[in-house]
Amino acid sequence: EECGLLRAYTMRFEGCLVGYGLFALTAHPFYPSRKMATTYVFYVQPEHRGRAAVRFILWTDAELAREGAYAGGRQVRPACDYSRTLERLGYTLTERSYMKRFQ
Repeated sequence: EECGLLRAYTMRFEGCLVGYGLFALTAHPFYPSRKMATTYVFYVQPEHRGRAAVRFILWTDAELAREGAYAGGRQVRPACDYSRTLERLGYTLTERSYMKRFQ
């Protein structure tokens, strides 16, 4: 945060927090002159998913682009897979990630 790399955005309904996104805006490791936005956390309460969540995704994309990001990556958890929504918004599948806990 002290380096100015993190961006936090919130989604509110009638003044109450119903969603949030935390992104890192950093130089791309292979193209250091370009900034890349990486999602660390993105959540919308189930009752607010749908059009409002799509607007939130589009708004966060626009904010990150306004701050100089040339591209953004979003991870999708199997328990809450919104891949089809991302694809309709112009995202493309670039890789699948797996994780193994060691402890």
